[in-house]
Amino acid sequence: MLLAGSIFLGVLGCSDEEPPTPATNENLERVSPVEPVIDLSKVFELRIEGKTDEAIDLLRTLNEQHPTSVEIMIQLARSLLDAK
Repeated sequence: MLLAGSIFLGVLGCSDEEPPTPATNENLERVSPVEPVIDLSKVFELRIEGKTDEAIDLLRTLNEQHPTSVEIMIQLARSLLDAK
């Protein structure tokens, strides 16, 4: 029984597959690129000053430049709600 278990472990342990590549910063950057930091301070300034229409125009321009930015979409939605 002990011999059979040793043979079984030996067969399973001797595979031709390479071990998985460890996660490194280099690998993570290729898989999930980090979105650039977008300065929305002007948008906040316009909203605080009550210039919602100007903030919306700026956010729409930023949204065209960065269509996958969740933060821009959230701020645009908030500004559009404020404009109602």
